[in-house]
Amino acid sequence: MNFRDWSLVAVDRLEYPSLESLYRTLGSNLGVQSGSVKQWALGQRRVSAEHVLGLERFTDGVVTRHILRRDLYPD
Repeated sequence: MNFRDWSLVAVDRLEYPSLESLYRTLGSNLGVQSGSVKQWALGQRRVSAEHVLGLERFTDGVVTRHILRRDLYPD
């Protein structure tokens, strides 16, 4: 599952009240701005190498490092 789809499912399941809330929470967890997280989710910017593993952990492995950065973590 890609990050955008996971984000929508997380909000749909009421784990987060809104996408913005999810972006803020993840951004705080990773030490980045919520705007960066939003850009990752929308595919406007690649997840930086230093945050790939943290994002994978945050999603409990649902969004894998292979999906996020195939150039760094080939199958």
